[in-house]
Amino acid sequence: MIVAKYPLILYATQFWSYHAFRSIEQWEIVSNKIDAGHDPPKRGLVQMMTAFLSNKPVVTTWTEIAWTAGHEPCLNGLPFLTWKLSLLRDSPLGEMMNRFCQDLSTLNLQWQHVLLDDPSEIWQPSIPAFLKSPFWVQTNDASVTCLDTARLEWSSSGHRRLFIRR
Repeated sequence: MIVAKYPLILYATQFWSYHAFRSIEQWEIVSNKIDAGHDPPKRGLVQMMTAFLSNKPVVTTWTEIAWTAGHEPCLNGLPFLTWKLSLLRDSPLGEMMNRFCQDLSTLNLQWQHVLLDDPSEIWQPSIPAFLKSPFWVQTNDASVTCLDTARLEWSSSGHRRLFIRR
């Protein structure tokens, strides 16, 4: 298994967010803003997190590896600090992290049963077709079309009839 071959992989996938959380937790707010520009460690963390969230193949790989190790990908305490990230001067990280937290929560809730069985499914068309997210690799190999149930006809048995036209 991958965890035996790469013993730190679970740690790397699950705890980077904890370390980021602990760092961000200590950031001071001045005049309702956080300036990372003059603080190299702070600036570096903001740049790394922004680069991570902006790279779909990396986020998709991170997701697959977490599930391959048998664990739901998690962000530890970061969802509780998105408000603080939104105070960053000249950075989209707060908004990006807020959306990512929501999308990851949706992914874990709706696709856990699939990803536990086959983590590589994150690369396949089914998940991107239903989970429209700017963070994971997308494909045009599948699409979802909603049916207009108001236009379905009732049958004599009280059930709606669905007509498929080709």
